[in-house]
Amino acid sequence: SLTIDRRGITLVWDETELIYDGTAQHPTVTGVTGAVSGAEDAVAGSVMYGGDTGATDAGDYTVTASLPEESNYEITAGAEKSFTIERRALTFEARDIVKNYDGKAYEFTTADLVLISGEPAGGEQISEIVTGVTPSGAGATAADAGSYAFVLTPVVADAYAKNYAIVGDFNGTIRIAKLSVTLVWSADREFVYDGTAQRPEVTDIEGVLEDEKGEILASVVYGGDKDATHAGDYTVTATLPEDGNYEVTEGGECVFVIKPRPVSVTWTGGTEFTEDGEPHAPVAECSDAVAVVTTEYYERNGDGSRGRKLAGAPDQAGAYIAVAVMAGADDLEISGELELAFDIAEAETGGGI
Repeated sequence: SLTIDRRGITLVWDETELIYDGTAQHPTVTGVTGAVSGAEDAVAGSVMYGGDTGATDAGDYTVTASLPEESNYEITAGAEKSFTIERRALTFEARDIVKNYDGKAYEFTTADLVLISGEPAGGEQISEIVTGVTPSGAGATAADAGSYAFVLTPVVADAYAKNYAIVGDFNGTIRIAKLSVTLVWSADREFVYDGTAQRPEVTDIEGVLEDEKGEILASVVYGGDKDATHAGDYTVTATLPEDGNYEVTEGGECVFVIKPRPVSVTWTGGTEFTEDGEPHAPVAECSDAVAVVTTEYYERNGDGSRGRKLAGAPDQAGAYIAVAVMAGADDLEISGELELAFDIAEAETGGGI
């Protein structure tokens, strides 16, 4: 009898990298060595697969190969192949964020991740794969105006974690912008000189968070002519602290006026006196508590003009002028006579017999 033994062959496997795509995958035999020349493709095409042929998820597997029972060949090497299905990579980056101050920390969501490369397999959705983000760093809890760094850690659903690698640059910056506000000033913009500093005040702030209004009003910083005292036209400015959460975009200054104070000068003591060795003169008075008036005395020239200034009220016969001197006269609107002529007549002498 004649026995023809099967011919031994070695299988050559495909080495292409396998990446999760939602379908079953395994390497395949792409060729054989040891077969009769010209029969290689037919032999490779007759291979039957077993083992982990239904592998879908990312992981490590083994697939086996066999030939039909009636084949003239037997596999002597390469009958099994270990392989790996790699996780599918989705590459993201964190977007930089700008928000207006609202007194609250920003609430991070998956919308703050931007897909740079990769796509889900089949009909799977990114929203199903990445279900949230966990922020860390200063920006995670920052509420005040300023710029802060943050890092986002993607939250991957358990059902997808084994099949997807979420990679990328998850570092970002959040800038919390100051709120623009308008200052509202007191309606009274006209004052009367009283010797003290006067100005309008900021009475309201539009655009500020309502529960912070009292605190922000108290923090207003005045500048410009904030200490104006004397009569005149002025401008006062107002700002908010540089390190605060608000910036003044309207109402940052207010024009106001301090008007001269109306005062009236009156005279007491009369204008006609007789020499008796004692000082005699009228005295200027002003009933306004703010105004301070003093009286100066001068000899009176023949044409009625002032002559020599005296050290005090005269006590000798003559013609004189009393002058009311108002301290800070530029701040006063003075009514009444500021000069008053008066005379001291010579004393009468008794005639002898």
